[in-house]
Amino acid sequence: MKIIVLILGLFFFMSCENMEDVHKKYIADGEIIYRVKPTTIKSYSGYNQAKLTWNLVCPKLVTQCRIEENNSLLAELHVVYEDTVRMECILNNLEEKTHTFSIYTLDAEGNTSLKSEIIVDVYGAKYEANLRTNISLKSVWRKADNSNQVLIGLSEQSSSKVVKTRVYYKNVDGKEAMQEVKTGEKEIVLEQVAEDSYFKLQDVYMPVENCIDEFLAGEMREYPISEIPVVGSRCFKSIYKSDDHTVKGVLTISDEAVTHSIISYGETRIEVMPMDSEVVLNNVKDNDKILVKTFLKDKNGVEYFAPIRSYSVSDISGK
Repeated sequence: MKIIVLILGLFFFMSCENMEDVHKKYIADGEIIYRVKPTTIKSYSGYNQAKLTWNLVCPKLVTQCRIEENNSLLAELHVVYEDTVRMECILNNLEEKTHTFSIYTLDAEGNTSLKSEIIVDVYGAKYEANLRTNISLKSVWRKADNSNQVLIGLSEQSSSKVVKTRVYYKNVDGKEAMQEVKTGEKEIVLEQVAEDSYFKLQDVYMPVENCIDEFLAGEMREYPISEIPVVGSRCFKSIYKSDDHTVKGVLTISDEAVTHSIISYGETRIEVMPMDSEVVLNNVKDNDKILVKTFLKDKNGVEYFAPIRSYSVSDISGK
């Protein structure tokens, strides 16, 4: 075993020595020494910045790395010898365009390596200004035993460059809160949501894979309380007064998730099952409001209620 380890160590030492020889070029006037060249270079786009990573294998006598663009020096990095040196640099304050960077090494006497080039796209305000929020709000259900817990339903995402969506809402303290949902997730549960909360959606983009920054859509989709989707709610598709104190109506068909609905007005409360559609409301007063509250269960069996539908008796006409 010792012999094998010794041979492997000697082989690696000799390979580093041989690698040094590879970077020597002889000309008539003498010797030009090329130091070890950066390898395995990778680039990562960002918002007016870019990250570069690379390796130096057996960088004998190398003291620093330099990064240039169009022969203009952008960065200098000190090198401490190891058999393999892994290096990284983030370049800031870059123009929004495609950049070509050159990376090379130097020794204490100014001998350099051959330059390695890498191309990277840098994004910024121009790119972000064209981003739009594509996702939409499909449903808003409140938990039956805690109306401040809300189950949000979202549409399919239409852009492959969207990595998540921010959901903004008003919490019970009257302040704006935000929660993120990953692309592909169609539901999210929000806590401590105010009864009169609005909702706003904002898509978050990543223009290329492994981008070091995220980009926010400039336009949000906003849903004031008056425009919140009523998916799941049963409502009257027809309603009329048969006399001064009697209202008759026909409810819409129930969603599959509906367990029951409660129709209330004044002190009266009537339970309506999913298969029921025709209802008769007696002893109705002209100043009453008729409320239809529909209860549903999600895929986990948790009970919620959909947005409540409201009808002023004074606005209901006779047949």
